[in-house]
Amino acid sequence: MFKNSKNSLLEKVFWCVLKCFSLFSGIGGFDLALKRNNVEVIGACEIDKYARSVYSRHFPGVKI
Repeated sequence: MFKNSKNSLLEKVFWCVLKCFSLFSGIGGFDLALKRNNVEVIGACEIDKYARSVYSRHFPGVKI
């Protein structure tokens, strides 16, 4: 997006990686949206065992 831009500070801020912890994760709908927008989900919390199993299949690298 900023390939030809001379404003390198804006480029660095734009491409930084945010990290979050997902509460009430469900099957990961919001987490998928976060992932697509360069936010790294580092952990998740979900009480329902079926939702946890679906979530862990969709996001194998995230600790529940």
